Amino acid sequence: MKITIIVRDPSGVDDFRRAIERAGHAEDDFEASVEDNSRSWGVGLNSITGTATVRNLRTGVGRVYKWGHGTPWWVAEFERDLIEGIFGA
Repeated sequence: MKITIIVRDPSGVDDFRRAIERAGHAEDDFEASVEDNSRSWGVGLNSITGTATVRNLRTGVGRVYKWGHGTPWWVAEFERDLIEGIFGA
């Protein structure tokens, strides 16, 4: 598995790995890239946002998940997609 983290808090990596394991998939079948697109416009004016791109290397199926203020935890959305078979068998 290849994971590229460009984010302030890389704790999602462990959650990502556990999601793959719980869904019965192999870690080596996935690659992920997490990017932090957050901005600061001065004191107290911050936008915490980014994207997580995940691809199943075996099937070629990929998804982009948004994260940050006002969005669900991307790993939970990824795990739901795994369970629903979005990434293939």
